Amino acid sequence: MNFSLPKRFMIVTAVFYIGAFLFFILLNNIQFAPKEIDLYFKNSWIINRSLLQLFENLVKIQCSAVVFTFSVFYPKIKSDSGLQLLTSKNFNQLVTVIVIILIALTALFFVGNEIFKHSLYEKTDNYRYLTEVSREYLDQAKQSADEGRLLEAEEDIQRYLAIKPDDPEGSEFYQTLLKRIDNQYSTANTESAGTSAAAKQNMQDLSYTDALRLAESYLKKEDYYSAYYYAQIASNLSSGSEDAKDIRAEAWTALSKTAPSSDETEEFTLFARKKRGTELLLGKNPIDAYYLFNQLDVEYPDDPDVNKYLNESIKETRKLTYFIDEAVEALSFPGINDICFLNTNDDSVRELYFFGKMVNLIEGVFFENIEVITFSSDRGVTKHLSAKYGKLIGEHIVLNGIDKENRSIRIYPEYLITDKIPELYNTIKLNADWTKLHGFSSDRDIYKKLSIIELLDLEPVIAGYGWMVEPLYIEIINRILAPCNFIILSLITIAIAWQYRRFEGKIPIAGFILSPVVIYIFALFSDTYTYGIRLLTTWIFLGFGKPAAISLLAVSQVILLITAFLLIAGLRTADEDKQAG
Repeated sequence: MNFSLPKRFMIVTAVFYIGAFLFFILLNNIQFAPKEIDLYFKNSWIINRSLLQLFENLVKIQCSAVVFTFSVFYPKIKSDSGLQLLTSKNFNQLVTVIVIILIALTALFFVGNEIFKHSLYEKTDNYRYLTEVSREYLDQAKQSADEGRLLEAEEDIQRYLAIKPDDPEGSEFYQTLLKRIDNQYSTANTESAGTSAAAKQNMQDLSYTDALRLAESYLKKEDYYSAYYYAQIASNLSSGSEDAKDIRAEAWTALSKTAPSSDETEEFTLFARKKRGTELLLGKNPIDAYYLFNQLDVEYPDDPDVNKYLNESIKETRKLTYFIDEAVEALSFPGINDICFLNTNDDSVRELYFFGKMVNLIEGVFFENIEVITFSSDRGVTKHLSAKYGKLIGEHIVLNGIDKENRSIRIYPEYLITDKIPELYNTIKLNADWTKLHGFSSDRDIYKKLSIIELLDLEPVIAGYGWMVEPLYIEIINRILAPCNFIILSLITIAIAWQYRRFEGKIPIAGFILSPVVIYIFALFSDTYTYGIRLLTTWIFLGFGKPAAISLLAVSQVILLITAFLLIAGLRTADEDKQAG
């Protein structure tokens, strides 16, 4: 005898899974909206979106595969007299194999849901975010280039290409921009600032920001003639610019030296400056030490002491503050948006935190658009501060940012309401575990983006941070019940499809025509069952609480599973009666 049904069941299931995935790819191709997702991300978005839809509809797809298998290839065995219905003995053996296959598929369903599904939610959202950010970078780059701010345009287009490295439009624009920048450099090196008409025209093309950056760049390279030239341009464009005057004075001083200092004098000066920087570092003033060693690094790039203490000062500076450009760069990556929570559970005083965005990278955890409100029942709002950026350092979020090159550029928090300035003016204490902050986002799909382990880890603490615990409990229970729904529905569908099969030979053409309708009916049945279980879960939890809900739901699933097996067992009796008749 040859049992072919289990093999056919696996083949049909695989065909339905692959067919559903291809159908979702076709559907997403038709529904693709270039306004929301850039064409650059189209293929990746379609694949991730199709996989996500496959996991979301896997129960319906499995039920459809069961219906087709047990309506068309219902169990028969080969014997000398031809095809015969199964005997009760062989029926038990067949059901055992089918159940083993379903248990394996259920395990794969659960693992796939918890490993891939939540990451697919993140990826599809990230493509939408990267579309918005990349378009902003490209628009900013074009606008800066049109206004003559070429170096700013270069920064924006580099960020654009970091998101879309193979984009032809961005690559072509970048190459054109580099040629314009090279032309400005070559013009500055070959023509006089005072007499050349081309140089005058070049001065008109340059913006103040670009002229100042070119002057700084040439000063670092010790090309004092070019530095003086561009500093003069910047000074002409903004007569009150102290930065341009300082660069011009420094370049002129270097040019005015008729004779270099002796080696001994230069070494002594370098030694004194390094000593001063070391004293600042040891005196717990690493920010001033950083700026000093950063300047020494420009002047003496090969000095090992300078390199060593510059790195040390950077490390110590990052314990007190953050570099603005690092924060801006980090927050250009996808992260968690709109995080809101209570930072303390003190009954007398409450502290409400809001982060517009949080990004976790190797360089650290960065925040954007920070708002903190402290209030009490008797005094009302006692503190309200806001900050553009922040970086997590230990248990504190540092709100004071500095520029890597210009010490006069800093970002401080703004106290909108306060009775007194706190001792730690530039920091706020984070009492919450930052690894759980992603669970406090107001994104309506945030729980779908978390694995079951993350949800279980969040469950004991969420109430303490001001969030309702009920939606989280319900999501956890539904995640746990999902594999139960998968196997119970599959077994019930086997019983229904087998009981009402109509084809004992080859399926007729009419059967193929009607099969989508039958599959659709069973898909609605699986949706109704799943929705009913969700309603039951919510009702039991809200009505009886967590312990009772867990017990009652466990009992209900056991009863449903036993019922499904009894339905399967009842099919054997029906076949025996049919054979006896």
